[in-house]
Amino acid sequence: MTETLIQQFDSLIAPGLAPTDYHRDNLENAQSALCLSLGLHRWARPENILLSAWGYVSRLNGLPWSSPEARAAGLRDITIAQLGSRGVASDANFVHLVEAKLFSILLPRLFRRKMYDTMNDEWLIQRCEKYADLRSAKEAADSVGARYVSSWLNMLAVCWDEGFLADRAHAVETGDYIPWIAKHAQASDATATQDEYLLLAAGLGLETLRELRSPGCSLI
Repeated sequence: MTETLIQQFDSLIAPGLAPTDYHRDNLENAQSALCLSLGLHRWARPENILLSAWGYVSRLNGLPWSSPEARAAGLRDITIAQLGSRGVASDANFVHLVEAKLFSILLPRLFRRKMYDTMNDEWLIQRCEKYADLRSAKEAADSVGARYVSSWLNMLAVCWDEGFLADRAHAVETGDYIPWIAKHAQASDATATQDEYLLLAAGLGLETLRELRSPGCSLI
C-alpha cells in the first residue's frame, strides 16, 4: 500500500504543481495531491500531520517558483515526509527547529552576498550563525540593508514578544513566516540561482522532519 501511495502521489505531481489551494489548469497543489493519494478529498487535511508542518508546506507551495515542474520537484520529499509527524513531535518543536535553521543557515547566505562593511557585517553574520536567534538575525539584516527580510523579522519578533509560541495555534502562525522570509531572500539576492532560497527552505523543513523522526521520511 505504501508503494502504491507514493506511486500515485508521484503520478499526480508529475505534470507540476499549482501555486494555489485550488485545483487549477488540471494541476493539483502539493497537499491536495497527497490527500488524493491517501484516498481523501483533495481539500482534506490528514490528522496525523502537524498543523505547523502542513502550514509550512502549504506556504512553500504558494511561493513564486520558476515553474509548476520546479515546484513539484522542490516539494515532493517534504510533502511526503510530513506524514505521521503529529505523533512524534509538537508544533512548537517543529517551528523552533526550522527557525533555528533559518537564522543559522538560510539568512547568513543572503547576508554574506549583501555585505557592505565586510568586517563588521561578517562579525554580525557569524553571531547569527552561532546563536541562531532572532536578535542576531535582525542586527545582521539591518547591517547589510536587507530591509524586506528585516521587516518580516520584526513581525516575527512581535509574535515572540507576545508569547505566541506558548500557544499551539500561534506556533503554527509563527511558522508560516519562514517561507515568506525565504521568498524575500530570493527576491533580494540578485546573484541567487533559480528557486535557490525556496529549495533551501524546503530542504530545511525536510531536515527538521528527519530530526523529529517523522515516519513519512522513511517513504521518500
